Amino acid sequence: MYELEKKTPEVKRGRTKNGGKNLRLVERDFFVLRFILEMKFCSAEQIWERFYRYAEGAGKKIKYTQNRLSRLRRSEYLHSNYTYDGPVRYYTATPKTFDLVLNHFDLREKDMPETSKTIDMRSFIHDKGLVWLRVFFENMGLIDAFSWESEGCIKRRTLFGLTPDIIKLRMQNIVWPDALIKLKAGKNEGTYSLEFEHSVKAQDRRRDKIRSYWRESGSNVQTPTLFIYSNSQVERAYAENFRDFFNNITTEKDRGRDPRTIHELEKLFFGQVFMVANYSEVREKYEEFLGEKRRSTIELEAICSLEPKFLEIREKLTKRLLEHKMEAERVAEKDKELQGQHDVREPKKQKKGMFAGVFN
Repeated sequence: MYELEKKTPEVKRGRTKNGGKNLRLVERDFFVLRFILEMKFCSAEQIWERFYRYAEGAGKKIKYTQNRLSRLRRSEYLHSNYTYDGPVRYYTATPKTFDLVLNHFDLREKDMPETSKTIDMRSFIHDKGLVWLRVFFENMGLIDAFSWESEGCIKRRTLFGLTPDIIKLRMQNIVWPDALIKLKAGKNEGTYSLEFEHSVKAQDRRRDKIRSYWRESGSNVQTPTLFIYSNSQVERAYAENFRDFFNNITTEKDRGRDPRTIHELEKLFFGQVFMVANYSEVREKYEEFLGEKRRSTIELEAICSLEPKFLEIREKLTKRLLEHKMEAERVAEKDKELQGQHDVREPKKQKKGMFAGVFN
């Protein structure tokens, strides 16, 4: 279970007499439909893991979830798709579900992503991994049910109502995280950008992504970025780019100071502004969490490479970055004053002769 490329057979059931047309929705159905709408698609196994396996009065088999999703499909709330992931159905939301979710949760049209009947196979494994990550995070109590804003929701909210020209410009200049997650109260409380990397991209793309996140969220330390890698090969590739980027943003003045200064900046950069984890590590923590009789919550630092006093250290880094900015502004202001003094001087008369300009 939880494997990104695991193929599992599906248990099929016969149609009911009414074909699911007279289906009566219960409260859990609304949450399931919203989950699928936000995450593009889901399988019965993922829905069972998130909403049925550990629910109150639990013990429902996955077959029950499959039957329930089939009835929702026959009631035209869901489409079903087959992929190269074996004989497993993946469900996507219909326009009927879109309208239902908006009305039930009192949402605006721009709060939910547009529906799609089919699945984009170019990002199938990546998107499937994101679904599992959300299941892990919500079941472990790291985030609440609606504290995960998917990329589709972010784009919809940001671009809704804009002209095509402006949308095209925004799409090029804005970094789009795979999700924005809001951690519940604890040591690591706050909003994080989440980036799930499934494959080794070209080096230029990796550099641009790191630079964009640093500029948009890391430089002011308001929204730290959590990178989760699908395997060690991707992790090694990014580690090299992170190291190069850190060496570029630190100045020679930093390196010339007490070695502890650069060490502190390095520790903050790699442990606080950017955080990293491996998919298999997150999955193992989730399995440990379930094996310990479902503790009430688990801290993010149990999954990622984080220092304990996150907020305190984040404030230190903010102060350090502010000092660099103020110092740069002072230097610029001083240069401007010197330039102004130079500009108001009376121009000297040019000397005539062979040595004109040599001794003035």
